[in-house]
Amino acid sequence: MSDEEPQVSVYALTVKFSSHLALDDLTIPDLFTELGISDSEVVVQLTEKPYTLKTVQEHLLRFRDLIGLNFSDTAASMVNSGASRFAALNLNDVQEKAEETTDEAKKTLSAEEQEAITALVDSIGVPSLSQHVADDSQVSMVPALKSLAVSAWSPVPAAQKLRGDLLYLTAQSLEHETYHITAHITGFFVNKSSAATFNPALKVNERGTFAKAHCLYDLFAGISPAFTTQLQISIAQLAALAPESYLQPQTTALSLPWLVAAAATVTPDASRSQLTYLTGGVDGAEHVHDWNEDYQSVRELLQADLPSRIMRERLLAKTSFEFTKTASATALSILQGDIAPMNPEDPAEYHIFLRNGIFYSFGGIDAAGQFAGAGGDDAARYAVSKDLQGVKCLNRLDPKQISGLVTAVVDYCGRRIVCQAPVPGILNQPQEEEGAATQEKILYGSAAEGTAIVADAGFHEILKPIAEAFHLKEHTAFAKTSSTDLVLSKDTKGLKGTDDRKYLIDLYRTTPLDIEFIDAHFTGDATSYPHRETVMRHEAIEEWWRRQVGVLIKEQAQKLDAEKVEGEDKEKEQIIVDGSQFALNPDAFPLVMPTDEAVQKQLGEDEKDVREVSKFISEVLVNEFLGDVGSANGMAPVDGSHLTATLHKIGINLRYLGKIAAEASARKDAEVVRVAEAKKVVAETKEEVKEEIKEEAKEETKEEAKEEREEKVPSKADFNPTIASYTTLYTVSVQEMIARASKHVLRAFSKDLPLPLLPAVVSHFHNCLLGAAVNPQPEFIVDETLKALFAADVSSVSQLTPAGVVTLLEAEVFKRFRYQLPAQWTETIKPVQLLREIAVKFGIQWKAQDYAFTAETFASFKVGQQQTVVEKAKKTKKAKKTAFVIRVIERTTTFVPEDIVNFSPVVKDSIYKSTLTEEILQAATNHVNQDQKEVGLTLFSEAISVYEQIYGPVHQETARAYTLLAQQYQDCGLVSEACKVSRKAVYLTERSFGSDSFETLLSLINSAFFEQANGNHVDSFKIYTRLLNDWNVIYGEGHPSAITTVSNLASILQKLNMTEVAASLFKLALTHSETVHGADSQLTGLIHFQYAQHCIMTSQLDDSVAHMEAAREIFTAHLGGEDSLTKDATKWAANLVNYKAFVDQQEEQKKKNLETVTNGSTAQKHKVKSLTEIAQAAAIATGKKAKKVKKEAVPDLADQSVEDILKFIEGKQPKKGKNAKKTA
Repeated sequence: MSDEEPQVSVYALTVKFSSHLALDDLTIPDLFTELGISDSEVVVQLTEKPYTLKTVQEHLLRFRDLIGLNFSDTAASMVNSGASRFAALNLNDVQEKAEETTDEAKKTLSAEEQEAITALVDSIGVPSLSQHVADDSQVSMVPALKSLAVSAWSPVPAAQKLRGDLLYLTAQSLEHETYHITAHITGFFVNKSSAATFNPALKVNERGTFAKAHCLYDLFAGISPAFTTQLQISIAQLAALAPESYLQPQTTALSLPWLVAAAATVTPDASRSQLTYLTGGVDGAEHVHDWNEDYQSVRELLQADLPSRIMRERLLAKTSFEFTKTASATALSILQGDIAPMNPEDPAEYHIFLRNGIFYSFGGIDAAGQFAGAGGDDAARYAVSKDLQGVKCLNRLDPKQISGLVTAVVDYCGRRIVCQAPVPGILNQPQEEEGAATQEKILYGSAAEGTAIVADAGFHEILKPIAEAFHLKEHTAFAKTSSTDLVLSKDTKGLKGTDDRKYLIDLYRTTPLDIEFIDAHFTGDATSYPHRETVMRHEAIEEWWRRQVGVLIKEQAQKLDAEKVEGEDKEKEQIIVDGSQFALNPDAFPLVMPTDEAVQKQLGEDEKDVREVSKFISEVLVNEFLGDVGSANGMAPVDGSHLTATLHKIGINLRYLGKIAAEASARKDAEVVRVAEAKKVVAETKEEVKEEIKEEAKEETKEEAKEEREEKVPSKADFNPTIASYTTLYTVSVQEMIARASKHVLRAFSKDLPLPLLPAVVSHFHNCLLGAAVNPQPEFIVDETLKALFAADVSSVSQLTPAGVVTLLEAEVFKRFRYQLPAQWTETIKPVQLLREIAVKFGIQWKAQDYAFTAETFASFKVGQQQTVVEKAKKTKKAKKTAFVIRVIERTTTFVPEDIVNFSPVVKDSIYKSTLTEEILQAATNHVNQDQKEVGLTLFSEAISVYEQIYGPVHQETARAYTLLAQQYQDCGLVSEACKVSRKAVYLTERSFGSDSFETLLSLINSAFFEQANGNHVDSFKIYTRLLNDWNVIYGEGHPSAITTVSNLASILQKLNMTEVAASLFKLALTHSETVHGADSQLTGLIHFQYAQHCIMTSQLDDSVAHMEAAREIFTAHLGGEDSLTKDATKWAANLVNYKAFVDQQEEQKKKNLETVTNGSTAQKHKVKSLTEIAQAAAIATGKKAKKVKKEAVPDLADQSVEDILKFIEGKQPKKGKNAKKTA
């Protein structure tokens, strides 16, 4: 890093904010656009430009970022936000893939690489939670100044303004010198002020020197040597890191991990509290927004060409994010009691707020009573989520003549706040003349508090395209006093704002009700489903509609083909299908039926279609999902988020989790029975098969017969982990239901309590749920001073016991998911995984430490762990006030309130999602699929550029795009490029989704695969080790896909001639397979088979015979003796036994020779050096004539088929060629 680089950065900063470039009075844009002069022919002069207060503020903010103070801002406001653990792997630079070689010596890794991989493999296991924390220390800069802030002498007095003073600053250097600085129209200089004396004049020392510069960088570089040194160090540190690991997002919030360090390092900086002043402009007006006008104005921008589309979509994403960011911060202030409501006289749950152009209300409160017959507050809370989904769908459609409201929902500590930019004029009370009717603001939908239906003609026509996109039909909506035809639900309301724009609000009913679920589970009693607002997902409606249209198209095509055969040749006709015939009525199954018979009849017809779709979800989509999980088409879920995302993507609501868990358990049991029955059938013919194999073996003793043997019939083996996949699905489904039920129970306990008491409530709940084995009667410990201060009623929480929590959760799970938890379910749950799921859903950030969940582990965990308790002192006669004492006690429970570092908000937004990026990606994919790879990859690169322009470099969508690009590079043979791009994808995924999210897990799988394909073996194993350890935290040990990964890693190490390390992984895979798949499963047999082959390579004959016999028995039991895989295992076992007998015989002979050896003679030590010797020995042992074989290097066993290896053992050379068939 050169000395000039920091100056270059500030030079650009100065040019942007306080200077202009000139040449003969022409600006640089004029030079390049009008004259077209090449920069090599131009002499550029930098002239200083006078500052204003605005440019001083902007310069100061940029300078803070340059010297590293922005990193401390993030650390002070959020705990470990966006931290990544990928940099800690210390991966090497990506190298171009070396040429393929068949030389065994060249395949062997160096001693250093083998040592590194061995250490990595040894570290695979269940990691410590204290080490699972994401550490952001690698991307934090030491600021080049200790502090830089607006001075207490600001604002500038009127007299000094005339002299050009703009602002006064105070700075402390790394040498601990304090400087008072004047921001002047000409630049910055050190003045004569002190903490006690004001004198803004230029400070000149006794030698006549002074410190003055046009920019802050030059000023501090001249007065603080440590400033430049530290800045160069920081820039060098960042240059060594991937930019994706520290760049700040522009249009998204960073992830917040559930495990964090005990305390974040916060550096003192007075300017941090002054950021509102610095970013608000000279009068603070920059913080005042009309968010609705900002958003709608951007939506109305022209889209004439690609640049204009990019600009529009970037501004939409940025405006939506800025709204969400502001709304979330204000929502937290509301919940913390820092903002006064508009209606302070009303009960707290009915309070509303209007702040900075955003309207806030408490979600989950049926204030107007519109859900009185549908579940009340529970229905209202659910409707809030569905309304947000409706807004996102409307944004996705991007209609031109109708507008939606920019919306966000914030869940924090059990309370929900809905944040919306209101329709202009909706909060204004209309001027009413005496005796005049009340002016109705709603022009479309249910009006007059639900007693009337209105349908403005101007709304009706422009809503038809939206209804068509949502597959909704025009229908008659009715109310108490009127009825009319609508194209959307009557609950969706159309309004016209004072800005003359048309708006849609209340979009919670953009799909019909899931009536089959309602009829079955909404009964109104104590165990009923909580509400009736169970609408279907848009994905389910779209899939049903697509299949109906597909059937119709197929029928039309068959009809046209039949007509073509019967008649003369005709031109090919285009098939046109009217999809509107499959549109649905969103108001089907109302609580109050219409009185008009014609309307009743039509409603009955509409309800049949809605019920058909409802059955489609429960009978088709759910069963297809279960079938995919049990087959090779789907991956068993890793955690609750993975399961939720998968279900939502195919249109299944989470209320079906109970059904999915029950079906998964039933299908697993049925599969177990099926396998057992199949084994019985095989066992009945076992003896006959044995005789046939013996006869076949005799016939094949002739060399000519073996040479002319026909191709083997493929094995009937089924290595799909069906039983394990269903078990995994069941485990994750039950865990997800318990975690979500826990969230609802915690919400009920915490929604009326002040925030300072919540750590005690949450920790006590977790002690009852997860820490009962440590302390079966945990005590509710709360700071009595806080309890007395708030006068809060915590009696319901303090009386909680483990048995009480179990009862609450069982009732909540049954009520919300219609599933009865099995008996003793608390003994089968995975505590770490459940702790993580609850933390993610409720927004808890726990201190990273190894929590103890058993009495044995707690004995060592509590050592050095103390707890501070504030209690009421014993009353005395002299005491007039209640006294409190602080007592330090030994830790007696798994969790204490101090273990909770922070509560983070769970924010759901309606941020616009770009359609342009998806169009480019689709075009690129089409080109690649048509074998136009060069064009396709160019389009993919352009798509990445567009993603970064619209979303910024750090965003979830950008991470997905990089993941897709890496896969395309791999498919096109550009492996090294795939490695580079996949590393970027991991960084972005970690920071935007979470360092241990399932998205990150999948990204790590891809990255490790690409590194291995590129020959970066050490880096690959670094990623695989991190992957497997994270897997053990997210799911626990024994996920089916993790077992496959371990087995594959063993095979990779076998190819790399690291036999001992490979053996340890084979053993690990075998142990987990026996636990998860079963000791006699086909998958376990396959690992036995692979491990036996590996043991041959390491001359471990006893182990090889044992594992091959185990594989043979398993394959025989499942596949029968005639299966090709069974025959292979049988022949392997027989030949290995024969060879072992031969080796034993040679050992005996060797001993005899040693006894008769002559003087000076030494017996040559017997050693099996290659598979060639095994082949010759096996031939001798079986009585066959040994063939003369060349002594040459034997190809790696992992690269050979079972048939080729058998030929080696039998004394034959394998067939040469690249297309040798692999087994296992």
